[in-house]
Amino acid sequence: MIRRYLKLRDVAQRLGVSSRWLYRHRGRLTRDYGFPRPAVGLHYRWDEAAVAAWQDRMLSLGGAAAAARADLCGPAAIDWAVELDRRARDLSGGAI
Repeated sequence: MIRRYLKLRDVAQRLGVSSRWLYRHRGRLTRDYGFPRPAVGLHYRWDEAAVAAWQDRMLSLGGAAAAARADLCGPAAIDWAVELDRRARDLSGGAI
């Protein structure tokens, strides 16, 4: 399987935050919320599967994930919540 890597701007878009915000808060995301570290040797590129797995873990946490979103993102949490809801619908086959 070929691994795909995402640039900082692509990861930020998936999280519903700005690239600047992600750059400033990447350490806290990793330290406090288990966000994957950038791949070794690649300047701010993340393994796409690792980012998706982290988003899925956050989704499975429910209320804890919502608190983390509010703590980290403020207004951007709304965009992230919409994305997580979309992923939940996809995973449940639209039953939600």
